[in-house]
Parts: sequence; C-alpha cells; structure tokens
Amino acid sequence: DAVENLEEQIRDDRDRDLDRFGNSGRRLGSYGSVSARATATGDDDNDTVDLGVGLRFGNYDGLNGYDVTLNYNYGEANDEETKNNLLAGLDYRRDLNSNLFAFGKLDVVFDGLADEPGEFESDTFVGAGLGYRIYNDADRQWSVQAGPGFRVAEVIDEDEVSEAAAALSSNYYQ
Repeated sequence: DAVENLEEQIRDDRDRDLDRFGNSGRRLGSYGSVSARATATGDDDNDTVDLGVGLRFGNYDGLNGYDVTLNYNYGEANDEETKNNLLAGLDYRRDLNSNLFAFGKLDVVFDGLADEPGEFESDTFVGAGLGYRIYNDADRQWSVQAGPGFRVAEVIDEDEVSEAAAALSSNYYQ
C-alpha cells in the first residue's frame, strides 16, 4: 500500500501544472511553440488563399529572460491581396533582485495593405526601463514597469513619425 500511495503521489505531482507567474519559480531553459495555418479554396468564380503563422519562443537562465513573439497573416482573393500584416515583439528582462528588474522591449507592426492617406505602413517602438513585482508567488503575480522609449512610424502620404515615447504597463495574473 505504501508503494502504491507513493506512486500515486508521483503521478499527481507529474500531472499538475507547474508553470508559475513571474520569475519566481519560473522554469529554467527554453520554451516555445509555433503554429501555422493555410487554407485555399477555388472554383470557377472565386479563388482564395489564407495563410498565417504564429510563434512564441523564450528562454530564462535564472537571471536573464527573453520572449520573442511573431504573428504574420497573408490572404488573397482572386489574385488580390486581402491581408498582409506582421506583428512582432522582443521582450528582455534581467532580475536585479527578487522584486526589481530591468527590461527592454522592441515592438514592430507592418501593414502591407496600407494605402490610404494617414494609414500606418509600419510602426516600431523600442524602450527600456525598470519594473517592480508587487506580488510574485505561485498563485499570483503582479508587476508594473515603466521607462523611456522611441517610436518610428511610416504613415502613407505623411512625414515619417520619429518621437520620444514611453513604455508603461501593469500585468496581473491569478
């Protein structure tokens, strides 16, 4: 009975969700996933193609962590583009102590179909700053971060936007 009870406890421990929020208890090493989809339909009057790919990859070594995300969509109907956009991001964190961290981020947006005056063809933000973990345990994580940044955007029929910007966020997980 004692051996069976131990085996049952081992199975229960293996089956539970060990992913935790924040860097406290965060799994060391790399993680990630890729998803892709493609559909095509065609008949005498209508041909469509719809493609998409999503990616999330990250790594944490106990002090430094980064996450890369990417989402790309492309669509065509009767040889005319209906979608062509990219969203991508890179987030870096370095723990300074158990509650304080430094961060850097890069976000990129591209819209290949932007063609109307005032529409954004591309928009890029880069920033860095400090963050603080208000709560950081196995059941909840709440962090705030803020810092200066810079933004560059290309707008159809307008001057390029180049401006000082800021990163400000609050993330709560339960």
